[in-house]
Amino acid sequence: MGAKKRLLRRAETLLERLADVLPAGTEPPDWTAHAFRWRRRGDHGWLQAVPAPHRIALDDLLCLDRQKAEIERNTAAFLAGRGANNVLLWGSRGTGKSSLIKAVFNAMRDRGLRLIEVDKDDLIQLPEILELIGDRPERFILFCDDLSFEASESGYKALKAALDGSITATPENLLIYATSNRRHLLPELHSENREARFVDGELHHGEAVEEKISLSDRFGLWVAFHPFSQIQYLTLVRHWLARFGRASEVAAPEAHETLERAALQWALRRGSRSGRTAWQFARDWSGRDWPQDRSAMRSGTDTGEAMSQLKQPPWLQNTEGKMRRVGVELEMSGLGLDALAAGVAGFFALEIESRGRYERVLKGDPAGDWVVELDYDLLKRLGRETYAEDTLEGEIAQAAEGALARVAGAIVPVEVVGPPLPLERLGEVEGLIVCLREAGAKGTSDSLVNAFGMQFNPEVPGTDPDTITACLKAFLCLSDWLVARADIDLARRVTCYVDPFPADYIRKVIAPDYRPDLSVLIDDYLADNPTRNRMLDMLPLFLFLDEERVRKVTQDPLVKARPTFHYRLPDCEIHKPDWGLYLAWNDWVEVERLAADSERLNGCCAAYRAFLDRPLERWLDAWKDVLEAEWLERP
Repeated sequence: MGAKKRLLRRAETLLERLADVLPAGTEPPDWTAHAFRWRRRGDHGWLQAVPAPHRIALDDLLCLDRQKAEIERNTAAFLAGRGANNVLLWGSRGTGKSSLIKAVFNAMRDRGLRLIEVDKDDLIQLPEILELIGDRPERFILFCDDLSFEASESGYKALKAALDGSITATPENLLIYATSNRRHLLPELHSENREARFVDGELHHGEAVEEKISLSDRFGLWVAFHPFSQIQYLTLVRHWLARFGRASEVAAPEAHETLERAALQWALRRGSRSGRTAWQFARDWSGRDWPQDRSAMRSGTDTGEAMSQLKQPPWLQNTEGKMRRVGVELEMSGLGLDALAAGVAGFFALEIESRGRYERVLKGDPAGDWVVELDYDLLKRLGRETYAEDTLEGEIAQAAEGALARVAGAIVPVEVVGPPLPLERLGEVEGLIVCLREAGAKGTSDSLVNAFGMQFNPEVPGTDPDTITACLKAFLCLSDWLVARADIDLARRVTCYVDPFPADYIRKVIAPDYRPDLSVLIDDYLADNPTRNRMLDMLPLFLFLDEERVRKVTQDPLVKARPTFHYRLPDCEIHKPDWGLYLAWNDWVEVERLAADSERLNGCCAAYRAFLDRPLERWLDAWKDVLEAEWLERP
């Protein structure tokens, strides 16, 4: 009996193996169905009816008006027997490409439209599908999702022939709708550059490029999908919450703040603000026990509160009557270069471009480009170079760069450099800080070697010497107070990045009769401060105002001309929940408020001069208390 059981088991195993290679039954498709999936076993395939297709509606696809109009128009023309094109829907992941095809199908299925889903690996059997449906009265969309190929794949050639190139005509009752993250459907490889050549300064890839575009070029209609902006993403989040029956629960203002912050943090962790991300967040949020989980989600800085705490400076406009701008720089660790770039790009809906191996430029912000980079100038220069392949010299250079990068990775920060943002957008930086913190960014005090700073560059309210001198006087009077407030980490104090101004220079500038013209103001500064390593670096501003005068004293290539103050003092404590831009910004605003009040500024300068002449009081650090009691503006 045992031998019989073993024999039966072997027979069953043999039959299972034969089933994988023998043709399946030849039952005709269930043509009453609306949707089908092409199934394949061995060399044989068949149409399997899909009893419950995904019922997504066009009304659920927000922020895609142009794309919906294109696909609806093309599909309606196809159903009416008019001219229509095969369509390639390409672009960022999760932006609604596949959902739009399914939504259009659902909207038009009662008008005779049918959908056939085919995996790209099964496209080699495309001729069988065309033969099967060629005489049917229905109109079919052949849907291939996430299409991309190696040029050697058999499905690639079959699809090219079906689109345009075979001696057999494609049936009039079929269109092909494909989605892809790539517009040209094929990967681009570094090895293809070996065959490239320069002609009049232009790089030609010749036949390699022709081969790449030959498939996508056969789709008559290209429809592009791009990442959503923050406003669009949050609109989608609210839409899906309403769909899941939770809209009323987040209507309260305090819940609204929690929702937006949580949604943005969710998107940052995934490196994408997309319709799919919004839908996933809404499902997660709607599944939470609202009263309990809401408080758990309120980790980190309250972004809404931080935004409201950003004080306004006394000068809101520049000399041209436009809103002043501020550039912000954040140094951190904990996130790699590409992860950090993806986080910033996702938060602001930007496109990432590489500039060498250690720099990423993020484009699409109306204020200008954001930059994410390793803050090491030598390594950035090396990262822009190319090395000769398969040569000893090239291998040595690459090994040396790799060793340098590994060492730098342990001590050198990755830096986010923002464009000059209008004052009204500073709150967005607070939101970015919260999201980067949630993604794992680490700041100065996270490690003994993290000498990380946050710097910002407020546009000067005026370029005349009186305004600049007033701001400089106010900063010098408040410098000790600013240092005490900033509580600078030891790792930064032992470096020379934020050295104090020389005492003699301070006395000169805060003197009541110090009213220099621009040339004297610059010369005096350069005589005592021919370096960018000051708490307030004035070199960028002075270079902007008189490049020749400044370059006679310093040729430092890191000094870039711009009409801003360069405030370098604060640490970057991005990993701390109670830290934000507003802390250092509000201290800076006190500098400008003092500078704008000439009577108060003159009195403060006189008091500070007297204080400097009393060494014991300075040693006791009494000036901070005097400032707060007598000279700082009351809230």
